[in-house]
Order: sequence, then C-alpha cells, then structure tokens
Amino acid sequence: MVCVVYDGVENLLSYSATNETTYSNIVNSTIELKVNSRVMSLWLSLPVSPKPVNFTLMLLDPNLKKKEGTLKYETRCAFWHPTENKWSTEGCYKDSEDEDSVNCRCDHMTSFAILMQPVPQAEDNIHARILSILTYILIILSLICLLIFIIVIACSKRLRGERYIIHLNLAGALFVAQLAFLFTQIARDNADFCKAIAIIMHLFFVATFAMLFIESLWVFYAVTKGIIRGRLKWWLPVAWLIPVVIVGIVGGINSGAYGGPHCWITGVYIWAFLGPLVAFGCLSLLVCLIVVCNLSEPAIKRKDILNDLRNHTHQCAFLIPLMIIAWLFGILLVQWYNIPIEYFFVIFNASQGIWVFVCFGLFNPDFREVICLRRSRSSVASSSVSITGVQDINSSKTSFETGSQVAIVPRAPPRRSRRGRSRKSSSSSSPAPRSITPASRRSSSATRTMKKRPRTAAPPAGRLRPLPAQQQRQPGRGDGGGQAGHAAD
Repeated sequence: MVCVVYDGVENLLSYSATNETTYSNIVNSTIELKVNSRVMSLWLSLPVSPKPVNFTLMLLDPNLKKKEGTLKYETRCAFWHPTENKWSTEGCYKDSEDEDSVNCRCDHMTSFAILMQPVPQAEDNIHARILSILTYILIILSLICLLIFIIVIACSKRLRGERYIIHLNLAGALFVAQLAFLFTQIARDNADFCKAIAIIMHLFFVATFAMLFIESLWVFYAVTKGIIRGRLKWWLPVAWLIPVVIVGIVGGINSGAYGGPHCWITGVYIWAFLGPLVAFGCLSLLVCLIVVCNLSEPAIKRKDILNDLRNHTHQCAFLIPLMIIAWLFGILLVQWYNIPIEYFFVIFNASQGIWVFVCFGLFNPDFREVICLRRSRSSVASSSVSITGVQDINSSKTSFETGSQVAIVPRAPPRRSRRGRSRKSSSSSSPAPRSITPASRRSSSATRTMKKRPRTAAPPAGRLRPLPAQQQRQPGRGDGGGQAGHAAD
C-alpha cells in the first residue's frame, strides 16, 4: 500500500453543490464547498478487492464555522473522481468526528479529503429562489428584445451598412449565450450535454464582448480617420476567432474544465472567461473615451453622417459601461460573496439584451422611424377598412324622429326659385338704378314680413294643404306688378 499526502493543493480543488440556477452561479460556482484537510492518496498493488479503508484526516481550520459567521458547515468525506475531475461522496462515509479531525470509511482507494459543505438555511433558500425567478424573467425579456432587434434590422432595407452588421453579430452572440443558459437546468442530467452548454456559453459571451469592442473600433475609425466601410472583412473573422482559440486552449489543457453542477467552467479556469471579458471591456471603454474627445474635430464634415456618428458614440458610451459594471459584480462575487452584490449582478447581467435593444434600437432615430413607419402603414390600412365599412352602414341608416323611415342621401345644392332667377335676370338685363316707388316699398315690406313668419307644422303624410288665395301669385311677378296690371285693365 502506498500513501501520499499532498500539501497546498486543497485550494485548487474546490467544488460547488448549490442546486438553484441563477446567473451568479456561473462566476461563483467554485467557492461553495471548501476543502478543509490535506489531500491523501492511497494505492494498493494487490489484484484482489480490499476491504473498506478506514482513515483519519486532520482539519486545517477547525474554527471555520466561527469565521464564516452565520453560515453553518458540516463535514463530508469525499474522494477526487479522476475521470469527471470533481469531488464525489459516493462510497465514502463519515464514522465519527471531533473538534479537529474526522474519521472516514471508503470502499475504494483514491485521493481523499474532508469537504466543508454549507448547510442551507431558510433565508438562503428564499434568496436563492428569488434570484432564480428573477434570472429567468429578465433573461426571457432580454431574449424577446434581442429577437425583435434582430428581425427589424434583418427585414429592413433602410437599416443597412457595416454598423448594423456589427449590431446583428452582437445581438446574435448575446442571444445564443442567454438562450444556452436557459438549458443549464435541463442539461445537468447529461454530462455531454452539460459540457456542450458550458462551451457554448463561454464562446458566445466572450464573442459578445469582442463585438462590443468592434462597435467602438468602428466609430473610432469613422470619427478620427473618416473611414466608414471596408474594415469588417478583417475585423469580424478575428472577433469570432479569438473566443474559439480561448475555448480550444481551455479544453485542450483540461477537458474536464467544462461541466460541473451548473454546466459552467470549474476551478481556476473561470479566469479564462473573466479575463477576456475584462480585457475587451477596458479596451472598448478606452476607445470610446478617445472618440468622445475627438468629436469636436471629426474627420467627416457632412452633417448627416456626423449626426449619425455622434448618436452612435453616445449609444456606445452608454452601453459599454453597463456591460463592464455587470461583470465587475461577477468578479466581486468570486472574491467576496455577498447577497446584495449577487442581486446587482443578476439584474445587470440578465438584462443585457434589454440594454442592447434600448441603446442600439430605441436610441437610434433610424430604427425608431422604421418601427413607426410600419405602425403607421398598418394603422392607415385598418382606418381605410373601417371608413369603408362606416360608409356602407350609413347608406341604409334610418331616422325615427318623426315616426317615418327616411333614407339619408347626399345633400344636393339648394335650388333657386324662379322668382329669384327672374329678379336676377331682370337686374342683369337692366343695370340702371331702379326708382323707388310706393308700390315697390310695399312689396319689399311684404317680403320682409313673409320671411319673419314662423313656419307651420308639416301636414300629415298623405294630405296636402291648399295655399291661401293671397299667396297664389304668378311666378316672377311681385305685389307692385299685380297692381300695375289691374290699373292697366
């Protein structure tokens, strides 16, 4: 039998055992379980199966419970699984323990250690559930916003150009990364599927920040050098190649770095994810600051293009700090776990798709005009249909005010009476001024009294009322004309 005790490797073999799926678990999944003993390896050269092995391991920090405050830990006897690259308690049992040591019993021989697992408290479970629900709600909203953003740009002929190609790559990379996160809960039962989900998230999250750097680099060349096209044929392949190389290096060094209980990066390899994010984020922020300083003296003098560049610079200056702050909370979680920090991290990171839609979509005048134009076209089409329907209905409208049915037809222009036409013709034929006689005065006064008479009620339907004798005059002849005729007779 060979026994080897390793000193100093316990910090490299951490493991997580939380069950809730939250956005913060992808960065702090390596600090939940703590190795509180030296690692001991046992080998036996005999071909027969040995009996269960009993051994005792000393605790490195017996006062761990007091140092962690409210967290309560329990000791676990575990072994290092060589093929899955993680700690496992299968076949190992705890016989007894005291203040500074633990007695274990295992049915096989490999590398053993004592793990300190935090016991879930009621308050911790409540926060974990709230964070899990909040994560899924914000990610679903982000996916919806990103999908709308991608569809509008892809289907609009107006939103063309290299800037919108970068927008599509950025939104597409973030969409795939957040969509893969939704499958982490399902992928836990399948080791290969879990590893594939971890690789996809690592690749596309790093690609998202690479595209964010391309956004700032494009506006830098446009403002400082006046170059607005011809660079993407080199930039985009490099931006996608860098994440592929990083993932390939991590997988080549340790194929078991991907997976674990959260389908993410385990151990110290988490910095292969956080490192590129910090690098791309800082470079993007630096380039954006340089562009802001050069906006007063741009290389392009056309006002329309310059206004677009200013809007794009403001959008990048708003989005890049948000993305950097979000993952800074993740780095803080790796070093110092804190529930308020975890809430900030979940809110900022799970809503990244919403920020992209707001900054590059709603803050973009061209994007807003495309959406408003489609809405106006749909409203015009619906209003024309409704107006046609109203006209068809009004053509058969009935009125019940007088108890009879009346068809409403277009109103014809008023017809002039013969008397009016005769007076107009007579006045036009004799432009000479008309002499005022007593007869004409009586005629005009009679006409005014007739206009002031109130209207009588209409006779019932089917009955005609005869006109008074004094109103049965010849058309075209007034009162004065009648008297003149009698005098002539």
